[in-house]
Amino acid sequence: NTAINAILNSLTYPLIVLVLGMIVSVFINHTILPQFASIKPITMWPTIAQNVVAFANFIQYYWWLLVIGAVAVLGLLTYLLRTYVGNGRKLMDAVPVLSLYRQFAAARLMEVLGLLVSNGVILKKALRILQYNATPYLSMHLLTMEYRLSGGKENIAEVLDTGLLDKNDLMRLRIIAAGKGFDHALVRQGMRASEIGMQRVQTFVRLFGG
Repeated sequence: NTAINAILNSLTYPLIVLVLGMIVSVFINHTILPQFASIKPITMWPTIAQNVVAFANFIQYYWWLLVIGAVAVLGLLTYLLRTYVGNGRKLMDAVPVLSLYRQFAAARLMEVLGLLVSNGVILKKALRILQYNATPYLSMHLLTMEYRLSGGKENIAEVLDTGLLDKNDLMRLRIIAAGKGFDHALVRQGMRASEIGMQRVQTFVRLFGG
């Protein structure tokens, strides 16, 4: 929710400017350009001017296609990020913008898992608890973790090494896995990963807004 709110707040101004630009283009197309068209036919205008007229006409009559398209793309992307676990998932997680979903899922997992373990819940049971409300994507990683745990992996960092967590996070977890207070360190690591994810969200939004 925090990430979504940050994205929406940061995109508000660029989207308002974009919508106003579309409205202005339609206004000009109805007030100013017809006067020029009465002097010189549109077919004789420069290519850029003809493109402006075509764009304004498209916005005026087919703006609803843009809305439907944007909603459809966002809905499909959200569905794929939450449910798709096929062979192309690793490639999807490697895309800079799409990888934000994996990063926030990993951060949330480390925080909740650390809290469960710190309250006396054994690791195997904690993984099963997390599966109750997990998305298909996260559930796949949790099942893999449980399988690795049952296969004799002793270091918890090796159990968590399913491709969900960043390599840097796993490296830190391997170092502190044998020491005391690992559960609290796991929570802190999750919070740190969440902060890094938020920084990446803000960077992406600034680039998009620019």
